Amino acid sequence: YSAIVRYDTKGGQVDYIEGYQKYFVKNVRGEWRIGGSCVWRKYIMIASPDKNEVLAIDSASMQVSVIEIRTSNVSGYMVMVPEGDEIWLLPYDGKVIIRWNPTTGMITEYNQFPENFQCTNRPHGYVCMERPFSGMAFSQELVIVSPYWGNMFLSINKKTGEVKEWKPPFSITYELRNGYWNSGYAGKFLRKTDSLGEGSFRFFNYAERELFDVNIRTGEYRE
Repeated sequence: YSAIVRYDTKGGQVDYIEGYQKYFVKNVRGEWRIGGSCVWRKYIMIASPDKNEVLAIDSASMQVSVIEIRTSNVSGYMVMVPEGDEIWLLPYDGKVIIRWNPTTGMITEYNQFPENFQCTNRPHGYVCMERPFSGMAFSQELVIVSPYWGNMFLSINKKTGEVKEWKPPFSITYELRNGYWNSGYAGKFLRKTDSLGEGSFRFFNYAERELFDVNIRTGEYRE
């Protein structure tokens, strides 16, 4: 679409921001990609799919700025997840997860993944390092990262920086039980629920079309 649209849900007014698609819509290796996005404070944040750039749009004034993020990642960002004062950025390619404070500019990189971490292109089935992650869940010092094409969930200790595999308490697969249909990705954390105490999030299991509430600290869950 040719513009970013702001719609006033009370007054019905529609405003347009044009001319910025080149920052977050790119043709990368013959494939059209769009960068991840999120709402952070009063801003719409949209990442580049192939550079360390984020488009920041003030939702009130509609002023637009381009922010460069100085990291070792060079693949752009598929997913942006806000957490308090910070935003987490999940890459299109590679093994670098970014924790970024837009106010201070402080950046933390997490790149010490388990040795057997890898991705599998869906639906072609070859091993790669593309589209590793789909989303995140948080609990004070603990962060759980869900896979997109990756072969495992990861847990990140924000205090120590340790990254290791996290075993979900429910079964995750890329295929239906009869193997007939191959899903595009494993699943995704949707939102915080508090239904099972502090650290509870809702997770959508894509292949089986199941919804779970899961406490990422205790492992307690229910469908």
